[in-house]
Amino acid sequence: MLPEPHTNVGGSKHQRDQQIDPPRTPKPARGWPPTGCMHFITPDRTSPYFPELSALLLKVLGPRQVLTEALVTIGGIQAAYIFGSWARRYQGEPCAPPGDIDVVIIGEPDVDKVYEATHRASSELGQEVNAVFLTPAEWRARRTGFVRQIRSGPLVEVTVS
Repeated sequence: MLPEPHTNVGGSKHQRDQQIDPPRTPKPARGWPPTGCMHFITPDRTSPYFPELSALLLKVLGPRQVLTEALVTIGGIQAAYIFGSWARRYQGEPCAPPGDIDVVIIGEPDVDKVYEATHRASSELGQEVNAVFLTPAEWRARRTGFVRQIRSGPLVEVTVS
């Protein structure tokens, strides 16, 4: 399939051959990007590839990876899990984009270091990260309704060692 002569066709040859619209680029803010080499695209949520690509990006670049990098160097953390809406979304449950990221920290780390790390992660992710601290005994005992609620929902393990 060839375009009409003198027709400006955007996108790659593959996009044209498959009749895929080229990515839509929103107009950047004035003075942005600073280096001139960034491109912003808006995902086409109607694309048949969107669900799988979105899930892949979430797993590779999302909260789990960012929190792993932020928390792995802090001593005293025995385990950490993302819970709540992000965990549900990570495990494939369709839902609106979460407003924040909840993470339970199990162990006895330096609380100030964890808060510094979650603040950095919040900045990187563009969403607030809320840390909840539990001792290993509290996590195992499941005595409070809050702990039972966390443990009954999906958990996404954050690698901390």
